[in-house]
Amino acid sequence: MTKDHDEPPGSPDPDRNGAPGRRHEARIPVDADVRVTKPVKADGVVLNASVGGLRIAVDREVPVGQACEFEVWSDGELRKTLTAVVVWSKEHPDGWVLGIDAHEPVPEE
Repeated sequence: MTKDHDEPPGSPDPDRNGAPGRRHEARIPVDADVRVTKPVKADGVVLNASVGGLRIAVDREVPVGQACEFEVWSDGELRKTLTAVVVWSKEHPDGWVLGIDAHEPVPEE
C-alpha cells in the first residue's frame, strides 16, 4: 500500500501501522560511542543511524530544540563531529534517549 502524494506531511502511513510523523529512512544499527560537547556535556552510545540523523542514549538531559555539537567515536578513534538539533527526548531509568536530526536547520545563537 502506498500513500497518496496529496496527503499532508505527518499523515499516517499505512506501511508504518498508521503512526504519524514517523521517518521512512532505513535505520542502521551502529556500534559507536557518542559525546555531546556543546552546550552541555554528556556521554553515551549511538543506538542507530538513518540518512539524516541518529538515535542515541546519553547520561544526562539535553533540551529538545537545542543545537548541539556531537562527537562519534568508534574503536577509540574520533570518526565524526557534527552539529545537529535534538528533535525528541525520552527519559529512561538510566538516562535519556534522544533523536538527533542533521536535516533540521541549526538555530542561530
